[in-house]
Parts: sequence; structure tokens; C-alpha cells
Amino acid sequence: MAAEDHAEVPPNTPTTLRTTCAVKPCLLCWVRAKVAASPEAKAAKFSTEPLHLNIVGLRQENTVSDDFDDAMVVFMKMLPHDLKDPYEKHVEKEIRDDIAGIKSGRVKVVPCTASEFTGTWIVGVFDQVTTDPGLADRDKDTRQKAIDDAQKELDDKDKELTDHTPVAKKSQDDLAAKQLEQKDLRAKKEKTADDKQTIKDNDDALKKLTAQAKKDADKLQKLQNDRDRKATALAKKKAALAATDDSQVQMSQGHSGWLAQGRAQMAPGIYANEYRFGIHHGGADGLHHGHVAMTVGFIPGYRFYSVGNILAERAKAKKAHDEAEEKARKKAENAGKPAPEPTPIPGGVYAWAKDGIVLARHVPPGGAPKKFVGQEATMKLRLSADGKSYEAFLLEKGAETKLGDDDAVVVNAQIGGTNLHRAHNVEMKNHKQSGEEVKLGGKVSNWSEGCPTYRQYKNFN
Repeated sequence: MAAEDHAEVPPNTPTTLRTTCAVKPCLLCWVRAKVAASPEAKAAKFSTEPLHLNIVGLRQENTVSDDFDDAMVVFMKMLPHDLKDPYEKHVEKEIRDDIAGIKSGRVKVVPCTASEFTGTWIVGVFDQVTTDPGLADRDKDTRQKAIDDAQKELDDKDKELTDHTPVAKKSQDDLAAKQLEQKDLRAKKEKTADDKQTIKDNDDALKKLTAQAKKDADKLQKLQNDRDRKATALAKKKAALAATDDSQVQMSQGHSGWLAQGRAQMAPGIYANEYRFGIHHGGADGLHHGHVAMTVGFIPGYRFYSVGNILAERAKAKKAHDEAEEKARKKAENAGKPAPEPTPIPGGVYAWAKDGIVLARHVPPGGAPKKFVGQEATMKLRLSADGKSYEAFLLEKGAETKLGDDDAVVVNAQIGGTNLHRAHNVEMKNHKQSGEEVKLGGKVSNWSEGCPTYRQYKNFN
């Protein structure tokens, strides 16, 4: 029997004999056919080495940004039986147990008979995945959160106002009572020694009561003014939400560099042989709340950037840098030491651009994108006349064109820390998962820039 007519099946493998892939394509052949039909991904190469992971993100034809509505297929070829001894010698028992424990469901054992893919494969299919490239918050979601925050502020202010109103009223009542008492005493024609002493004591008390009543009244008026301002602001936010289309996307400085719909995707094959198993973590909690992930180091890849954000970030970095250097200079001066040597402004895309960065594409606002080949176009940043802000220029074939905030560029830049991981917005309580991602309709939100992410906690454990 020819090699292409059969599949090599290891002993005790949970599979059955089936027709060849030439007659009825297997699941692996179907995935490869989908990739081959994609103009962007058709050049991708798959590894047929045993235990080498191949990862394919499958976008829905009518995908919705910010939703977990994509799928991901992960597949690897099983080891030939003659490699059993070195496999058991070099691969940790925990990992061997995981592979051996694969059952039907999301992960299947698939025999394939197609040319160089002949053999037995482990194929995992996962839904509730996002392959979004890290879009910023949807405008509607951002506005709704602003409304929720504004409503809470208004409720808090209403409570302050409610709590302080009787306090201010009591201050006014106490003052009025003391004033009436003092008036009656002063009206007496014949005053005893005790009356005279009480009048003197009342004068002192009236000064304090008047000051307290004014303080409480001023605070009440301020609370009322604050409450009215917050109510007006809330009404405006609600009106803005009502006029907002679901598809509008708002960029934030926290996610600068990403175009609203730029699809900053990497070229197929860019991560070949680069993924490593690790922990995706951050913040004060560190490893205690780390997320299982497949991670890559710093490798080249194409990214979209907004020129306006590049300039803003560069100016922000310069301001922080200058303030830090001035602080260091004064500290040295006070200590009688020589001033420290100047240091460069820290990194980011603006740091690359200061020396000229090669562009792959320029996207003018409202115009057709222009592609560049090799080193024919670069972008440089220059300090403006005010010494604080920056300007960007496109240099192409000896000509120089100033770029505006609404221009965008595609750069071939270092990409760091791209992960495949489970959702961030989830936590474990009493051995059960809870949090935003558990909800039906939970969103990707803004915490997964460029990282294909599994919505369900259990999908990536």
C-alpha cells in the first residue's frame, strides 16, 4: 500500500480506520484548505515535526469587534513509536500525562494521509476566542462606563447633601435661638449681675455660632452647586450615549498607537518556532494571579501607528525625562557634586522614529494608502520651536512631507510579549470562576492588545 493511502497509527490510540484524505479530507486537511484559501495567510508553512505546535486563528466571516466570536485550531504531529524511549527520557512526566490523557471533545486524535502530513495528529479546536488585534474600548462601552461613574458620583453627592442639610439647619436654629435669648436679655430694663454675665457669655457664644452657621451654610451651598454640576454632566453623557453608534470606536492614550480598525496583524509565519510556554502576569499580584500563556519574545512584526499618538507620547516622554534630569541636577548641586551626564529620552516607537524609522506604508486621512519597498521611505521626528512638542516628517526620494496628527504609518517594529492566553477579566472564588468573562456577552475590552485570547478560563488550562 502506498504511503499516501494509509496513516501511521500508534498502539492504543483512540481512533478508527477511515477512508483516505483524497476521498474525504480530515479535519487537519480542512484547516489547511482554509489557510490556503486566504490571500493573506496562504504562504504560511506548517511544521510536520512531531510535537511542534501549529496555531491557526479562524475569524468569523461576520466577526464583531470586541466579541469572543472567533475560533482557534492548534495541532501537532504525534511521535512515531520508535521515538518512545527518548520521548519518555526528555519530556517531563506531567506533560506526557497531559498528552496521554487527551480525550474526545475539543481535542481529537486525527489520522491524516495527505502527502507530507501523513501520520497521526492531535488537533484541538477552541471557540469563544478572540483574534482581535487589541482594539481600544468601543465608544459605546466607554460612554456607558462614564455614565455609570458619573451616576455614582451624583449619588454620592446626593447623600452628602442629604446628610449635611439637617446639620446646616441645626446651626441656623441654634444661632437664631441664641440671638433671641440675647435680644430678650438686652431688652430688660433692670439687669441683675447674672443677666450681665449671661449677656457677656452670649456675645462670645454668638461669635462661635455665627461662624459655625456660616461654615455649614457655605458647605451646603457648595454641595448643592457640585450636585447640580454633576447632574448636568450626567445628562450630557446620557445624551451623547443616545447619539452613539454601536460601531464607533474611541481611541485612548492608554492604547496609543493602535488604529481604531487598523487590524495590526502580524504576517503569517512571523511567529514560527518562537512560542514558549510561560506565565503572562503583571501588577502587584504577580504570579499569584498569573495567566497560563504561550509567549514570544521581542521579534519583528508590522504595526500600525497613529502619528498624532506618536507625537503626543514623544512629548510626554520628553517632559517626564526633562523633569527627572532637572531633579537629579538639583540633587547633585545641593550635595556639592557635579551635575550628572545627560541621558537619552526613553524608548517607544518615538525613540525609533527620532533616528528615522523605515516605513512599510503611509495612510493619509481620507486618502489611499501608499506602500513602500525596502528603504525608500522613512519617518523622522523633530523638536518644535516651543522646545516641548514634536513634528513628524516623511522622507521619500529626497522629498520631505510634514505629517499631521491624523496620518498613520505602518512600521516594521520590535514586538514584545505577544501571548496566547486566557481572559484577564476572570478570577477564582471558592474554586469557581467568576468575573466579567463568565457573563454571556462578556467583552474582550482593552486588556488584550495583539494577543489572541480564550474567553473561558478552562479553555487554556
